[in-house]
Amino acid sequence: MQRLSVTIYGRTWVFSPHETVTIGRDPRATMVLDDPAVAPFEVQLCAHEGNWIAHDESGAGFVVGDTTTATIAVDRPITVNIGASGCVDVSLALVEGPGAASLATSAVSSLGTQLSALWRSAPSFSTLLPLRSWWESKSWRAGYPLVFLVFALAPVVIDAGTSGTQGISTVVWAYLGVFSALWALLFFTLIRPGKLDLGLLAKVGASSAVIGIPLAQWLERQLPGTDSLPHLILGVGLPEEVAKALPVFVIMVLLANDRPYRTRMFMYMGAISGLSFGAAEGMIYITRFHQQLVTGQMSSASFLGGVVSRLLTDSLWHGCTAIVSGYFIGLATRHLRWRTQLLAFGIGTMAVLHGINDRWASGWTNVAIVASLLFVVIGYVQNGDRIEAEVDAAAAAEKLGASAPASVTAGAGCDPNPRASRWDNAATVSY
Repeated sequence: MQRLSVTIYGRTWVFSPHETVTIGRDPRATMVLDDPAVAPFEVQLCAHEGNWIAHDESGAGFVVGDTTTATIAVDRPITVNIGASGCVDVSLALVEGPGAASLATSAVSSLGTQLSALWRSAPSFSTLLPLRSWWESKSWRAGYPLVFLVFALAPVVIDAGTSGTQGISTVVWAYLGVFSALWALLFFTLIRPGKLDLGLLAKVGASSAVIGIPLAQWLERQLPGTDSLPHLILGVGLPEEVAKALPVFVIMVLLANDRPYRTRMFMYMGAISGLSFGAAEGMIYITRFHQQLVTGQMSSASFLGGVVSRLLTDSLWHGCTAIVSGYFIGLATRHLRWRTQLLAFGIGTMAVLHGINDRWASGWTNVAIVASLLFVVIGYVQNGDRIEAEVDAAAAAEKLGASAPASVTAGAGCDPNPRASRWDNAATVSY
């Protein structure tokens, strides 16, 4: 159906067939005429049965030529006079309207124009997504953004790099390495050891990973026993803690070429040794779990739980206990008079906790044990400097309290044993 064109006072409006149009002085009219000679509602225009019809609403009728009528069918261009004495001319005509497809195209075009204008008024694409400036910036290549990027990508890289790999060894080693590196980073943030010697870190980590497990297993075979608590402390906990502490002691004390290290560096290298030891042990256990799964000796749920536990917590547990052992190795290098007591206390305490954990390695009791270990580790990390200062003060007080003849007898500060090692001379190191 055609549209209707309405012209009044030289201005033209075009209406669609679904619209009902009113003309008059009333503000509610579609076309409001500010003329006192016009009635509030003079004309109503609407489509009826495929034709446009004009209805007189004022009661005076339309004046068309010499006749007056109340209703007019608009089937051709026509002009009617409305208002008092027919003072207002209203020209009505039919206008060819676009088809449905044209209307749709017009609507889409109109919408596109509006969206284009809206987008042009918005901030630019480079402002909203500044990829180039991000790439050129160095902020994402350092600090926590880089750490996030590396560890977030690691699982995807492992999955892509090990797809099609036969066996699980490569995948397990990859994930153990990722989680151990993550724990190492968290330990570094916690301990704050200072500037790292990457060569030292590599030596301690590699030594513990390669030698630690065989050494612990050999020591455990020398101390056979049942799963009683004393055996788990002396026959399992002690050998493993010694195996983790030995690389730190040998590399940082015996082979250090008189290079002094802060006790916090001893703590961190203890953590590295423990993480490497834990990764190697986790590999052994996960391989064993896989064999048990294949042979039907372990359920899928148990296998999954065991693997996740070993990946996440094995390195963490061994790293935590080795932190304390490393701390007491550092103290022992400063105070040779008490070196046996300090080493025995540090390694022995961790061996006891280790044995207790192995004895009750499940349930809420295990949660309490692990929480206790973490509490102890955080305590040494936060208060290690104060403990060290108090031990230094005790050593200084003992030295001041010693008699002069006794000092002379001991060599007045000279080395009484010409064959003493660097370990025996470490007391002269100042921090």
